[in-house]
Amino acid sequence: MAGLAGVAARFRNWVGTLSGGSPIVAAQGFFEALAGEAAHVAQSSTYAYLRARTGFMGPRLFSEKPFLEALEVTRWEAFAAVLADLFVIAEGSLRAHAGSDASSLADRLVGAFGAELGRHPPPAHRETGWDGLAEALAARLAEAQEHPPRTSDDIAATAGAHIFEFLPLHPDMRRPDEDLVVNSVRFRTLSSWQKLARRTDFAAVARDIVGYSDAGGM
Repeated sequence: MAGLAGVAARFRNWVGTLSGGSPIVAAQGFFEALAGEAAHVAQSSTYAYLRARTGFMGPRLFSEKPFLEALEVTRWEAFAAVLADLFVIAEGSLRAHAGSDASSLADRLVGAFGAELGRHPPPAHRETGWDGLAEALAARLAEAQEHPPRTSDDIAATAGAHIFEFLPLHPDMRRPDEDLVVNSVRFRTLSSWQKLARRTDFAAVARDIVGYSDAGGM
C-alpha cells in the first residue's frame, strides 16, 4: 500500500524545492505535480471518510486482510479517477494558451495521463492493466473541447461518484453518504488544483506540452 504514499511524498518533497515561489513552467513537472495531488486527494478523502464512518470499529477493520485488500482497490481507483479529473481541469486552463494546437494539446495530455499511470504496476484487480482509462480521458477531452471550459467544481464531481462505488463498505452502510463523499472529493480536488494553479505558468507549460517530444514517454 506504499505506492500512492510514495507518489504523494515525492511530490511534497519536490514542492519543497519551490518554497521560494518559483512557478511550474515545464510539462513534466506539471504532470508529476498533477499525479502527486491526485495521490494526496485519493488517500486523504478515502481514509477520512472510512475512519469517520466506521468509528470505533475502524481499528478492527483496518487490521483485517479482506478489508485492506478492498481498500487497496479503492485507493488505486481513486487515484486514477482524481488524476483524470485533474487532467480535464488542466486542459481548460491550458487550452487558451495552445491556440491552434488545442487538439494536439489534448492528445499529449492523454499520453501524459497514460504515462503517469504507467509509472505504477497495474493493481491486481485490473487484470488488463490500465487499459481503457486513457481512451476514456480522450473521449472526455474531445467532448470538453467542443465547449467553453467547464468549471472545475463541475468536473471534480466525476471522481467522487466513481470513488463512492468502490468504497469497501456494504452498500446499505454507505448509501446515505453519497453526496458527502462526492462533495468531499470535489472540495479536496479543487483545493489541490487551486494550490497547484497558483504556482503554474500555464502559458509556458502549454508551449512545452505542444512541443513535447514523443521520445519523452508521451
